[in-house]
Amino acid sequence: MPSAILFFGWNTLFVIPTRDIIWVYGSVTTCRMNFIPYMKEHQVFLLTRRQETFMLGMTTTGPITKKRPSDDAIEQIRQVLSPYRKGIIYGWSEQVQKFVHDNFAGAVSYVDQKSNE
Repeated sequence: MPSAILFFGWNTLFVIPTRDIIWVYGSVTTCRMNFIPYMKEHQVFLLTRRQETFMLGMTTTGPITKKRPSDDAIEQIRQVLSPYRKGIIYGWSEQVQKFVHDNFAGAVSYVDQKSNE
């Protein structure tokens, strides 16, 4: 939905208004047994202006794959939300992570400003 994301988790339906979304990013975790990788978990996270983080989904791949299904999911979310809120930050980098976590109020202000342009 362009005005909100509906998310069902923990046996609860969450309605996250598009205007509250600050950052959508992915994470990859390599699972190991006896130091040998056996699987990768790909998650998509969403951060709101109330500093709530939601894991929207997770999928697994083999241990040596170069595929990043979380990046594909983030791009799909971006295509749906961009016309309605242009300022949302998509993707993860150390610079973005530092910007959002060190100055959260500034990040919210930045997203609001970019969205109103």
